[in-house]
Amino acid sequence: MQQDDPLLAGYVPAQDRLVRSLLDSGRFAEAGVAFDELVAAGPSLVGEQWNRATVLVHRASLAWRLAHIPLALELAAEGWTELDVDRPQGGCAAHTISMLGYLLETIGHRGPSLELMSLSVQVARESGECSALAHCLNREGNARVFRAVTHPEDSAEQFARACELHGEAHSLAKPGQVKRSALAGYARALAGVGEMDRAERAALEALAGRRGTIGIYNYKTGEILCAVTAPSYDPDNMPDVESDTTGAYTGVYLNRFFDVTYTPGSIFKVLTAAAAIENIPDIGTRSFQCGGTNILGGQKIVCEGVHGTINFQNGLAYSCNNVFGEIAAELGGKTLQKYAEKAGLTGSLSCDGYHTAAGRVDLRGAGDGDVAWAGIGQYTDQVSAYAFMRFMGVIAGGGEAAEPYLMASIQKGEKTTYTASRTSTGRVLEADTAKTLASMMRYDVEQVYGAWQFGSLNVCAKSGTAELEGQTANAMFAGFVQDDACPLAFVVFVENG
Repeated sequence: MQQDDPLLAGYVPAQDRLVRSLLDSGRFAEAGVAFDELVAAGPSLVGEQWNRATVLVHRASLAWRLAHIPLALELAAEGWTELDVDRPQGGCAAHTISMLGYLLETIGHRGPSLELMSLSVQVARESGECSALAHCLNREGNARVFRAVTHPEDSAEQFARACELHGEAHSLAKPGQVKRSALAGYARALAGVGEMDRAERAALEALAGRRGTIGIYNYKTGEILCAVTAPSYDPDNMPDVESDTTGAYTGVYLNRFFDVTYTPGSIFKVLTAAAAIENIPDIGTRSFQCGGTNILGGQKIVCEGVHGTINFQNGLAYSCNNVFGEIAAELGGKTLQKYAEKAGLTGSLSCDGYHTAAGRVDLRGAGDGDVAWAGIGQYTDQVSAYAFMRFMGVIAGGGEAAEPYLMASIQKGEKTTYTASRTSTGRVLEADTAKTLASMMRYDVEQVYGAWQFGSLNVCAKSGTAELEGQTANAMFAGFVQDDACPLAFVVFVENG
């Protein structure tokens, strides 16, 4: 359980909190097992020492995240009947009403959802419990961002209100997950009202001292909306970098979005999947076996789970190393490298004349074992955040996308001397391949990451970790929003994250 979430620690049983902690940590298979154990004696069984409505609504949200839809609806309905909405009092009631409203928003029952979340903020405010209020403010803020995206006619009002909600949540929350969530929501809302500089600063603060980069661009127009690199500093308030002994500014002069390459880890499996779709005719109907380890080309391939019999789609969703090691070895080094080159993941790319760090996928002379690890996103693979963001745009755009650009226009006095125009990446993937990949990445979100986290946004994504010897692994998340009203591709690379 998150250390900065004391409210749930006091109002939800340990096993429920364990399931949520596993889900929040991305350990979905373990979360599923823990949830099955939790509900084995009866999904609505709650000890007398607990607030029944709170536990049932929280359990409904867990069921929804684990795709137990009928059970989630049943628990939510039962939790509603247990809740005294006529005379709600205290932080526990506020938190329960907020969770219920957010769940209703997520599953599409939007009529009462915002009213419930606004009520929860009022109840939390009256209770004087700052932690409960921060949670409730965040949930309503997130819901209003989603409303703004899906209902453009009300977007200005909704984004403005979301700014207020997340801003207050950030001011109230202690350092930790809730505060980071408030910052992330605040950044989204600021971007929605056109305050991109403040949005980037909020995104930078959300990295909370970690090194890494965040990039977002419009894959239809090419405009880069966010290119955060950390560590960084305010050039108008220059710190004494040279005298710093804390390590906070180590590597500060590196732009991690353009000038650094990373081992991609499992996000690279999307590239391997693209090559498989176009080169292995029966890939969609194949079954694979994952017993945790496998030997390919004399090398031991280790998977973080034991998936048993698993198909191609679930292999990507559950990031099975054995599935993708086997696929990569079958494709061979030449094919895998050809697709990496075609996707722009090798060599240097130009963005408004600025040349990025050169990626690397070099499989010349590599044996099956090395090719297997390369297809998983390890071996000697290196990619830049910029290049991978562009590749996400290609998939979202049906196999081609707008080339990213930084400079929209240049003005000298009242005269515009330069205006950016759309240029295309050209055809990188077949349209059907891109469509299949988008569907698989949407499945990842629905089955593993939780579509509930993105509200009404049709997010397609893949997560990854890149193992580092003797260090905490780097964390990656890449994807796009498949929506004509919000055509955004994104990457998040966090070092030792």
